[in-house]
Formats: sequence, structure tokens, C-alpha cells
Amino acid sequence: MTVGASVNTSIQRIVGTLEGGVISLIAWYIAGDNPYVLAFFGWLVSAGSFYCVVELNQGAQGRFVLLTYNLIILYTYATSQSAPTGTGVRSAPVLLVSLRRVVAILVGCCWGVLVTRLIWPISARRKIRTGLSLLYLRCSLIWRKAPVPVTFGETNHQEALNPYMDLRDETKLRTYSDSLDAIRISAESEFKLRGPFATDSFKALLESANRALDALHALNVVIEKDNKASPGEAAILRYTTDEREELARRISHLFSGTVSLIQV
Repeated sequence: MTVGASVNTSIQRIVGTLEGGVISLIAWYIAGDNPYVLAFFGWLVSAGSFYCVVELNQGAQGRFVLLTYNLIILYTYATSQSAPTGTGVRSAPVLLVSLRRVVAILVGCCWGVLVTRLIWPISARRKIRTGLSLLYLRCSLIWRKAPVPVTFGETNHQEALNPYMDLRDETKLRTYSDSLDAIRISAESEFKLRGPFATDSFKALLESANRALDALHALNVVIEKDNKASPGEAAILRYTTDEREELARRISHLFSGTVSLIQV
């Protein structure tokens, strides 16, 4: 984990554990050891947890709300059922179980943050800069050899395009772009003396890169539909060869120049 991801996940886990502990106390004091009422509360908690994970994109928080509720309620209920009257065995108090769970998660998260911050730090800020630079350099490489090759029937467009942007490369670039967005979110939670992370700027850069990938995909689709130029199209392609090559070089230069700005 990066430092930012560790901090972000730790906060979500602590908040989720606190919420789950409070809900467990409320449910137990209302339902007691009634299994049917506890099951109803469990259904409500699970619905809320899945909403938190799916809709709010707070995976760790939603999971730990449900996990904390299940652990506290099930353990308290199990001990209450295994403590028959007159044996001298008492059931575990729900407040004590909740407190121990919250303290355990708090200590574990603090230790995890210390490890990722002091012992083995991996900066999300540095990873997003490096990763975004590689993404823009890849786009620059695609345009260095113009994605619109000059073909007049004897050469297939796709044959000239494949070494630079085939379906496998496109899938990898999309997956890589999605991973960079997750790293960007983690970088927001990193605190450094340089000041807050420029999340809006990097978000705009990622969106621009995704739009460029969308345009390349659309270009690829158009070429695949009809990869042989008609006589009129061939004449236009021959006439605009120099202009198209110059345009491709300029676009490639813009992508390369953006990389230097990212590293500033």
C-alpha cells in the first residue's frame, strides 16, 4: 500500500468500526438475545453496508461496519446462550466486547500507518506522477508514427496501426488509467510540507488522457470499417501527406511536453 492508501483505508476502517460498534450496542439493548430481532437488525446493517460500498465507494468502511456488527453481536449472543443459570459462567458484556474491538482496530490501523509512513514508505504522489508521465509518453509514441497511415489499397491500415495501438494495448492502457485514478484518490490523503495535493489538476490530466484514448479508439474503429482508400480519398491522402505528418509530430510533441509539466 502507498502512504495515502494506508491513511485513507485506516480512516475508513476506524469510522466503520465505530459505527458498527454503536449499532451493535443499540441493537443488543433493543433486542437482547432475541435471535429474530437481531436477524432483522443484521439485514438492515448489511443493506446499509452494501449501499456504502457500492454507491458511496467506501469499501473498507462498509465492510467493517458489517464485520464489526457481526463479530460483536454473534459473540455476545453465543456467550449468552452458552452460560446456563447456576454454572457461574457469565455472558460477555456487549459494551466490553465493543470496546475491545474498537481498541484493537484503532491500534492496528495506527501501527499500519506508522509502518507505511516511517518504515516502508511508498508515496502515492510519486506514483501518480510517474504513472501519468508513462501514460502520456505512450500516447506520444502512438502519434510519433501517425495513427492515420497513408494507404492506397495495397497496404492495410490496421497493419500499420497494430504495432502501436492494437486491442491488447488499448485494454492495457485502459486498465492502467483506471489504476492511476485509484492512486490519485490515495494521494489526496498524503500530508506533506509541500502543501495539499493538486488533485483537481491531476484529475483533469487523467480525464484528458482518457479522452485521447477514446479518440484513438474511435479512429481505430473508423479505419477498421474500410481500410482501403478510394481513388478520391487516395488523392486527398497523397496531397495532405506533409500536413498530416506535421500534425502528428505536433500532437506527439504536446504529449511529451505535458510529461515535463507533470514532473514539476
